[in-house]
Amino acid sequence: MPWETKDTITSIPEGYVKWYEWAYKPEGIKQVGCIYTAQGFEFDYIGVIISPDLRYDTEKQCLVTDINKIKDPVLKRNSTNFDNYVRNIYRVLMSRGMKGCYVYCCDNNLKEYIKSKLQQ
Repeated sequence: MPWETKDTITSIPEGYVKWYEWAYKPEGIKQVGCIYTAQGFEFDYIGVIISPDLRYDTEKQCLVTDINKIKDPVLKRNSTNFDNYVRNIYRVLMSRGMKGCYVYCCDNNLKEYIKSKLQQ
């Protein structure tokens, strides 16, 4: 997959760029980045995938973060600030697009919550 070029730096698939070059090379349009490689860049459009680490609890009517759903070892080590980090990461990613932002939510309740806020 395109995001796996980090482990195959010596043999990157044709048409793709190294994992750290996706944000500033045209070929990177086909690749998935992350908070670490998106910071400091502005894009015309950005797509953000909100993973299961952030969901919307319909009973409590609030956003909930889940440290057990995260894959990033850096975030897992800092469990006391995890909630703030996750929220800030998605805020930063969603603010990178100057003309627009596409959002995909793994949690259907979160998708509906975001849609309802955009309609207000």
